[in-house]
Amino acid sequence: MRGRVAIVTVGLISGVFTAGVIVLVLFYLVVRSMIAESTPPLRWSPITPTPTRPPTPTVAPQTPTPPPEGIYVGGQAQVVSAVGVRLRASPGYRNKPPEDIITVVPPQSIVTVIGGPEEVDGLRWWQVQWQERQGWMAERTANGVQLLAPVPP
Repeated sequence: MRGRVAIVTVGLISGVFTAGVIVLVLFYLVVRSMIAESTPPLRWSPITPTPTRPPTPTVAPQTPTPPPEGIYVGGQAQVVSAVGVRLRASPGYRNKPPEDIITVVPPQSIVTVIGGPEEVDGLRWWQVQWQERQGWMAERTANGVQLLAPVPP
């Protein structure tokens, strides 16, 4: 009897399994046909990128920079010595030949500062242009007397 029960049980299980497989296949076919009818066919189309603008940079408001105090390159200076100031071919005054002096710039003259400063012979020298001439002038004498003063912009 046990043999028959086992055969019947195996038969039932395989029958149920076969029926389940058939139901699943039918369900798959029905669903697949429904999807095929409701979905348009897929087509390939190239993707065209949308042009984008680069972000606009934000510019921080600029506060005006005050001009430097004192004499500076790009600024002007005035001869404040009562006797004028020597315009020299090179900075320094010690052990120089007489031809190192280009001219003497008169008092109250305005010069344009084009270079410097350089420290030579214990003095601060500025390269300046006066009229058509260029050369070097000391800002002060060895005794500390001011020769050139800044001209406010």
